Amino acid sequence: MEALGFLKLEVNGPMVTVALSVALLALLKWYSTSAFSRLEKLGLRHPKPSPFIGNLTFFRQGFWESQMELRKLYGPLCGYYLGRRMFIVISEPDMIKQVLVENFSNFTNRMASGLEFKSVADSVLFLRDKRWEEVRGALMSAFSPEKLNE
Repeated sequence: MEALGFLKLEVNGPMVTVALSVALLALLKWYSTSAFSRLEKLGLRHPKPSPFIGNLTFFRQGFWESQMELRKLYGPLCGYYLGRRMFIVISEPDMIKQVLVENFSNFTNRMASGLEFKSVADSVLFLRDKRWEEVRGALMSAFSPEKLNE
């Protein structure tokens, strides 16, 4: 079958298979690494991620130990990737206060994996949107400095 007569190029089955395989591999490579430029665009330092899994291997020694290692290597404001999902680590008290108190309206939601059971998803750790704001308001009054001093 001669598809492009002016180029004198004959297209056959194996050639199409190779071309589609190369295109598929190129798309797979792009998909596996395309999300990994977001932290760099924000100017945040981070460990070099692996395709598909991100920095999952960085956490093989344990979550807490790895968080401390991140802070030591990349500073109090850094990031990492789990899969294609980006995470930002803030370990400076003034910045934490700014995020959690002063700019709370910009950071209301938390991470949701969707793998939790219903009873766990309704706990304080996994609340989202309006319900989290309501519970946070109740908790803030219970843990005010005056109440903590009592």
